[in-house]
Formats: sequence, C-alpha cells, structure tokens
Amino acid sequence: QNIDRSEPVLLTTGGNRLPVLKSVTRVNYNGTEHLLEAFFDLSDRKKMERDLQQAHAELNQIFQTASVAMRLVDSDFNVLKVNNTFEHLTDVKEADAIGKKCHEIFSGSTCFTEECPIHRITNGMETVESYVDKERPDGKSIPCILNATPFVGSEGQIVGIVESFRDITELKKAQDAIESERDKLERILSH
Repeated sequence: QNIDRSEPVLLTTGGNRLPVLKSVTRVNYNGTEHLLEAFFDLSDRKKMERDLQQAHAELNQIFQTASVAMRLVDSDFNVLKVNNTFEHLTDVKEADAIGKKCHEIFSGSTCFTEECPIHRITNGMETVESYVDKERPDGKSIPCILNATPFVGSEGQIVGIVESFRDITELKKAQDAIESERDKLERILSH
C-alpha cells in the first residue's frame, strides 16, 4: 500500500486512551525508504459524535413517548416518521407508514383541498389547529384535534410539516350523551 489510514486508539504516557486518525505513507529521505506516520487527535470530534448521538436518542425518546399521535410529512405528502402513539391510533406500523402518502395512512376531509395542513403551512401559516374526522386504513373514523407546524430544513426552508393528533373519541361520546339528555329534557318540559 502507498497510504494507510486508520482510527486507532493510542495509550498515552498517563494511561489515557486517545482516539487518533493515523496516516502512514512511504517517503524517501536521503535515498532511504521510510514510513512517515502522522497522528491527528480526534478527541473533540469523538466527543461531539457521542453528544450528537445522545441528543438524537433523547429527541427520539421524547418523540416516541409523546402522549399525542405524531407524524412527520414532507412537502410531497410522504410520511417520513411516526411515533408509537400514532401507530396505536391508526393501527399502522411505522415500517408500513414510511414512504406512503399521508392520505393513504390517515386521511380526512381536508385531503386534496386547500384546507390541507401541508398546503396551509407552505402557503405561509405558522400553525394549523382544527377539528378533523380522520379515517384509518381499516375504515374506522376517529375524531381528532389536529395541530400542524412547519418542519424546517437546515437552510431554514419549509420541507414539510409535523402533525399531531389528539383522539377525542371519548369527549365526542360525552358531548353526544349530553346532547341526547338535553333533547330528552326539552321534550319533557315541552309536554
């Protein structure tokens, strides 16, 4: 080999482990072939990598354990990520949701209209909050409170949205029961 590069760990005189980038190349010095080794300290880079992995793990845990169903959708309506609560609400596993169009996984009356949260966010709205009836792939309808916010890329451009869905099925049942009781009371009072 002419050049060898590796990332070994050196043991310092103090007994500490030091991650380095080691480069070895052949050189001719005074007519004799030699191997020239160069070592670059990678301690800061390795620490940044560990910190980044830790931050990613923490953010993923927060996303996955959120009490509301969440999904990340790009501006072309492709599902990029869903959390565990979304899987439970829709009965669709993340592996089956990723890459599908959002309306294929959890559709609603605003799909294919100007009221679509993606259209509204990409047209300048900072946040969208609305009541929607969403439909699971198995046909079950779920009343939800939808919140949508921009998903921003590294350059500050909107590349999609983050949607959260709060299932209000029980609240809707309670409201319907109250309406029914109110109707009964009005009929009794009118007679």
